[in-house]
Amino acid sequence: MTGCVNQICSKEIALQTLIVRARCGTKEKTVRIFLDNGSQRSYILKSTAKDLELEVKGTNKITHSLFGGTQTEVITHNIHHVTLDKIGGKEYSCIIGVRDEEKICNFIPRVSSNSIVVKELNRKKIKLSDVGDGCPPIEILLGVDVYGRLLTGNKITLSNEVTAIETKLGWTLCGRMGERDDNNLSMCILSMVIQDASVSQLWDLDLLGIRDETDVISVEQQEQEDKQKFFNCLTRNADGRYVVSLPWIDDHPPLPTNYEVARLRLNHATKRLEENKLFEEYAKLFQLWKDEDFIEEINPIVCDKKEKVHYVSHRAVIKLSSSTTPVRPVFDASCKVGKGPSLNECLKKGNNFIKMIPDMLLLFREKKVGFVSDIRKAIQMIEVNEQDRDCMRFLWWKDKSKQHVVEYRHKRVMFGTNCSPFILGAVLEFHLVNVQNENKDIAQKLYNSLYVDNCVSSENTVEEYKNFRTKSVQLLAEAGMDLRLWMSNVDEMEDKNSHVISVLGMQWDRVCDELYVDVKLPTLPEIITKKVMLSIAHQVFDPIGIVCPAVLPVKVLLQKTFINKLNWKEPVPTEEKNKFTEWYEQLHLLSQVRIPRCVTGGEFDRSKWPFHVFTDASGLAYGAVIFLRVEHVGGVSIQLISAKSRVAPIKRITIPRLLNWYKIGCFCEKRIKS
Repeated sequence: MTGCVNQICSKEIALQTLIVRARCGTKEKTVRIFLDNGSQRSYILKSTAKDLELEVKGTNKITHSLFGGTQTEVITHNIHHVTLDKIGGKEYSCIIGVRDEEKICNFIPRVSSNSIVVKELNRKKIKLSDVGDGCPPIEILLGVDVYGRLLTGNKITLSNEVTAIETKLGWTLCGRMGERDDNNLSMCILSMVIQDASVSQLWDLDLLGIRDETDVISVEQQEQEDKQKFFNCLTRNADGRYVVSLPWIDDHPPLPTNYEVARLRLNHATKRLEENKLFEEYAKLFQLWKDEDFIEEINPIVCDKKEKVHYVSHRAVIKLSSSTTPVRPVFDASCKVGKGPSLNECLKKGNNFIKMIPDMLLLFREKKVGFVSDIRKAIQMIEVNEQDRDCMRFLWWKDKSKQHVVEYRHKRVMFGTNCSPFILGAVLEFHLVNVQNENKDIAQKLYNSLYVDNCVSSENTVEEYKNFRTKSVQLLAEAGMDLRLWMSNVDEMEDKNSHVISVLGMQWDRVCDELYVDVKLPTLPEIITKKVMLSIAHQVFDPIGIVCPAVLPVKVLLQKTFINKLNWKEPVPTEEKNKFTEWYEQLHLLSQVRIPRCVTGGEFDRSKWPFHVFTDASGLAYGAVIFLRVEHVGGVSIQLISAKSRVAPIKRITIPRLLNWYKIGCFCEKRIKS
């Protein structure tokens, strides 16, 4: 599929825009949409899909053909289903399929409420939903896959030759609004020409992470600049805890208070808590936060004078199966009211500090003593400066009588903000990289071993592990953080049933010191569809590639369903169903496939660590596998390091293109060695 992103649109041309309500489950949002009969597909902003918590129904690899014939590279889009409701007048709802997109278009001006066109429509008792000033973002684009079924057939040509077109979601305008402005620097041409991406393009090296070095360098330079700006604002309080400023977007629109919606959602959350008899449990969590100085009650005399004030709604996430935390609060920093922005839309998301899971597992498998730990409530161990706290207010009850509402504000970084992962990663990097004493090497190793708030690594000896553990705890304690829950293959296990733990999605048997894939299979429905096949295939999380040969057959079956153009809910043919059922019935055996966690056998000399890389390709699939051959006193051991497999393109590939398989193997080996 393809698309063209516009420049700034001229106000003299009216484009078909509407205001509708988008929803999914209990989530809903008022959004601005654009009807484009030049686009073959419909799109939604990634941020909007996230706000509505839309479920990913599948993915689509497409190219975008731009105005003038330019084509983009292949882009992967998630596919979602969203419900659209008409606002005002006769009720109407429809469910549409959309692909996500980072940015749909730039600015499409709204029709002024004082324009002659709007006044003429008012006399005809026709109301437009999208009128006013400014250029709110387009959050959903509806293409011809939806456009036709929304038209009612009613249209009116107005006195200035602008056409008003009625859709089931409301009236829109189309045409020239006034005299031509010859001095206008640019006219907006919005057009999305969609074409199916060639299957062979789905296997380009770009999609495998092999990119031009100049592109990588330019991205890294920008990330370094943004990170340095954040570092320059870091301070520490008297206890050594880091104090941060929220990373505000420059010249962001005014942030509304959202008090009314916060009050309304408080009532909804309270009703649900009472239905589940969890109100007191929920209240205890806020009291604990208050006791730990995570939040503070607002002094109205002082705080009501603040210029920037925003109330964040919260809701209860209930998990009755948990014995420790059956309920917990989740704050919605993406909540929007009308045209106003959400808190997240005013904050920079920041760089991604999360390292790749396969890389972390390599550190974990390198040496004899493997260990894991985590930082207790890591995000909430970072303090927010006084100026930004009033943008993180929330409401709760004074007591269980629920007669009086109390206002609180967060003193620490709040869960729910899009910048919280960046803040945590940046603070940890700043703290550990700047250690200059005798613990510098330990600090660097600790930084390299952190995955969000988890520490995953290995050491050669028990003494080295204990030294790393002691000094790492001390280093993070200096920043007010508690690195705890240490578990290794050498520590005594008080509970014999706890010897198997999860490490970055893999299962680790600490007694046998082995890793394996844990597959939790859902019940197989009677009717097998493409959606069912994809859902079950995704239950196998295997970042190392231990069982990739066993998962490949279902990928081939899935490719066949796409070739046959089956829809998501259409039953697959009997032959494919039988093959999939046979594969599913053996899937539980994957947990019996185990590999040693330690791949080096305790050999310290890296010169005795030769890698052996094998790549191969066929008409069905291609892949690469890397083994490590280690010579030690006891002999020679050969261990699997990593394996990757992919379904081959349908279109026949020439012999020169087969060199890609070799490049993939070399790329993997280079990354592992680094």
